[in-house]
Amino acid sequence: MNSTYMDSSNSCNPYATPQTDLGRNKPSFSHHPLATRFKRLVAIAIDMGILLLAELLVLLAIDAIFGTNFFNEFWGDPEEDDTYLFETGLFSPLVYLSVASEMLIFFVINGYFLATRGQSLGKMALNIVIVDSKTNELSSFPNLFLFRYLPFWGTLIIGHLY
Repeated sequence: MNSTYMDSSNSCNPYATPQTDLGRNKPSFSHHPLATRFKRLVAIAIDMGILLLAELLVLLAIDAIFGTNFFNEFWGDPEEDDTYLFETGLFSPLVYLSVASEMLIFFVINGYFLATRGQSLGKMALNIVIVDSKTNELSSFPNLFLFRYLPFWGTLIIGHLY
């Protein structure tokens, strides 16, 4: 036997499986300063503006494709029209459909960036990253969805009650 490959002090073993230190390549955001509240507010405003613009484009496309007069029904007069959208209650499927469509549009636009970079388009514009407060690493996508965005859309459903 060749003693070169048997020696435990030798770091070059051609028969060993390749080793990679994955922790070494993880970006750490501990050296970045925290974003100010104003900067975070502006990032959310950018995100909501993009979301509203995308929703408007989707509604215009639905109007053009199906020939519906959705905008007149949407902003109809509550005294004259029985199908006024904002008078729906918690048990109306229209409330859940509208919130689900907003979630879908938001994650179609921002899902990839949130999962890979911890940023939405608004946060990307202002160089803000969402990180875990304990580890200073990117938050996982399930954590972002469950603890950050799902409560926001839950309040939208409750907001439809009033």
